[in-house]
Amino acid sequence: CEQRQIKTRRIDVDYASHSPAIDTITDHITTAATGITPQAATTAMYSTVTGQPINGTELHARYWYDNIRNTVHFHPTITHLTTQGHTTYIETSPHPTLTTPIQHTLDTHPAATTTTTVGTLHRDHPTWTQLLTNLATLHTQGFTTDWTRILDTIGVPRPATPPALPTYAFQRQRYWLRAQAGAANVAAAGLKDAEHPLLGACVTLADEQTTVFTGRLSLDTHPWLADHAINNTPVLPGTAYLELAIHAGDHTGTPHIHELTLHTPLVLTTPVQLQITVDPPDDNGHRALTIHSCATNTDAWTCHATGTLTPAAVPDSRDLSAWPPPDAEPVPTDELYQRLDDLGLNYGPLFQGVRTAWRAPEGIYAEIQLSDPDAATGYTLHPALLDAALHPAVLVTESRNGEAQLPFSWNGVTLHAANATTLRVAITPRGDAGSGDGSGGRISLSAADTAGRPVITVDALTLRPVVSELPAGMAQRRHLHALTWPAIPPSADAADEPYAVLTAHDPEFANALLGTGAQACDDLEQVAELSTRPPVVVAPCPGVDGEEEVVARAHSVTRQVLRLIQRYLADDRLSGSHLVLLTTACIDTGRDTEPETVDPSQAPVWGLVRSVQTEHPGRITLIDIDRQAASLQTLPAAIGTALSQDEPQLAVRGPSLHVPRLTRSAALAVDASEQDGTTAGFSPGGTVLVTGGTGTLGRLVAEHLVTTHGVTHLLLASRTGPNAPQAQELSRHLEELGAHVTITACDTADSDQLAALLADIPPEHPLTAVIHAAGVIDDAVTTSLTTQQIDKVFAPKVDAAWNLHHHTRHLPLNNFILFSSAASTLGSPGQAAYAAANHFLDTLATHRHTEGLPAQSIGWGYWQQDTGMTGHLTDTDR
Repeated sequence: CEQRQIKTRRIDVDYASHSPAIDTITDHITTAATGITPQAATTAMYSTVTGQPINGTELHARYWYDNIRNTVHFHPTITHLTTQGHTTYIETSPHPTLTTPIQHTLDTHPAATTTTTVGTLHRDHPTWTQLLTNLATLHTQGFTTDWTRILDTIGVPRPATPPALPTYAFQRQRYWLRAQAGAANVAAAGLKDAEHPLLGACVTLADEQTTVFTGRLSLDTHPWLADHAINNTPVLPGTAYLELAIHAGDHTGTPHIHELTLHTPLVLTTPVQLQITVDPPDDNGHRALTIHSCATNTDAWTCHATGTLTPAAVPDSRDLSAWPPPDAEPVPTDELYQRLDDLGLNYGPLFQGVRTAWRAPEGIYAEIQLSDPDAATGYTLHPALLDAALHPAVLVTESRNGEAQLPFSWNGVTLHAANATTLRVAITPRGDAGSGDGSGGRISLSAADTAGRPVITVDALTLRPVVSELPAGMAQRRHLHALTWPAIPPSADAADEPYAVLTAHDPEFANALLGTGAQACDDLEQVAELSTRPPVVVAPCPGVDGEEEVVARAHSVTRQVLRLIQRYLADDRLSGSHLVLLTTACIDTGRDTEPETVDPSQAPVWGLVRSVQTEHPGRITLIDIDRQAASLQTLPAAIGTALSQDEPQLAVRGPSLHVPRLTRSAALAVDASEQDGTTAGFSPGGTVLVTGGTGTLGRLVAEHLVTTHGVTHLLLASRTGPNAPQAQELSRHLEELGAHVTITACDTADSDQLAALLADIPPEHPLTAVIHAAGVIDDAVTTSLTTQQIDKVFAPKVDAAWNLHHHTRHLPLNNFILFSSAASTLGSPGQAAYAAANHFLDTLATHRHTEGLPAQSIGWGYWQQDTGMTGHLTDTDR
């Protein structure tokens, strides 16, 4: 070893471990371990004796003998851990001896994409210096580090004023330039230069018929490919396959692309080898073409495209010399790339080539320009330029579900001229509809240069919605929306319709409304018996009784309004009268004039009525008013404006009218911990309570809390608790991830049960966050919905949420998160009770904000996973 300069250290033992030499000390080992009773471990443990997880009770005398006698299964154990998703490895030892073999194992593991390996101490370095350096390494990789506790431990005083950090989250992106790989001398390997920027070499096989092109693609060698991404994941553009096919056809005497079909997207997150094979010609001179790739760390090849090349080409008969077309109207393109980005198609500068566009009866015309003309060097038609030529197609083709659409199949492609940097493009929708299932579009395309000379002709291009397992990126996150209440002017055309006011539910408020010229009626029956029935009937919701608890009022108000609506819809005599329901200060429009607090007791009415409006459009209007004298005077104008402008919901604040609008929440961050003031991080060592914790959503949330937010103490509550299906498997899984989990049976709608549950939380791990994910459904259309169904749906939503608020409002929580539903905002046919219950959650979050308490209500849509509330739905239902 010394001669070969291999560093070694002599160990002062007289036997060789992990060999038959251990057999001589068998009795000594077993005797020394006698009397030791192994206990179950509280931390997940993987054994290098077995290569599998163990729970600690196996650590008896025989185990320790096997440990020193048999082979160490270190590599299989690290491989197994990495396959299970572990990415961080810390060697706790006086000197690092295992970090190198760990890193070597990770470097050769296909699943180890982003990993971290560190030690703790080093024999040649000061103890604290080395330990803090390793902790800092973990910190820079995004792991939560309790620096306050660490500094206190080593006696370092904390700074009086911590240094200021940027107000935005670290993006962890590198900005230094990446050197491009140089061209290799392929002739030395018996190959020919492929003479194309995307390819490295080509070879014609001994049969003098088959030609193979090879290359290597990565974002280092071709940085411009990063400008084409789906859901922020770089993917080889479909036009690049066409460019490769055209080049292969030129090389083999078959320049016309008869057909080219794309099969699987090529993700460019890691370097890949590229292989294009052109088969011998058939009797008609046609050649088959295939395009494959293979990641550099695997031996598996994937077919991405197949096609047919032919020698014959068709001239382009489209005349684009007159520009812009005389019969075309300009089309705004300012928001084109924002629209594409919203669909998940993320284009960087080189691909954003659309300059102007026009619409004509036969299709779309556009002018396309490559932002960097030098980039076209070496390409027949640069993929970014041709890809940009397809972008205006979004203006003439619509996918069935609004998904992003990308090239799927090219037919009849002829390149007439090379090296173009600017194109005049004509896109025409084809009536043959491509796939036949309505899932995509089909277009033809002609492109010319600035003089009108043909550049490329595509007889038919079939577009298909993007269907892939690519990870969702910021485009999907920007689909998060919030409800805003912009002001609108009163309608000048609103008719001053006479209206009746029902006095039964809130006589005091009704009498105040009579001063605006309304007619008083006790109930709907009295309105129906009038000889001339008014075109508008105003019904104030039941008033607030201060003696009644919030939850009881919410149940009572919702039941009464439901019965009122059912009577109104059932009475044909009222079919010509429009019902206007009034709530009182239960909507926060976000204006400075809002009441000091909102009362959640009338809030369910908004969710209820929004669903009724989807079932019976045009029959009911919902208005929230704050009872100011000015608001009462504005009410007639508000009713007229709502009816004339078809606004189903409206809020009156003094002389101002406000309407609900969904707006994109552009400021929402990727992760809750990165949000600015909306949701704080999860405290280390604190307990997080998840209601509905053993259901589908509870399981997903629990794992997310552990793996993403580092939560170590979970309290999962549900009505069935540990008796829920697979509850024990859930507990074991979370504990293997490093969390301490308690699963308990508790009906949080029962105030006493919840109080007892919270009292049992250990003070050393206090409650720091609540996530309310419980819920049930009992759907019915409005006309058949019963008050019993209302109470059933309200219990786990309204009752439980208020109990959680009441019993934790004195605690310093970091998070109070309510799982609501989009139905409360948008309405959902047949789900009036469910929408009503969830709108209570939305308003409770606002109520807590006015009290200075943390809260967030998330209006989820349908989850991909089947839950107890959606498991009965078919794909058609979804």
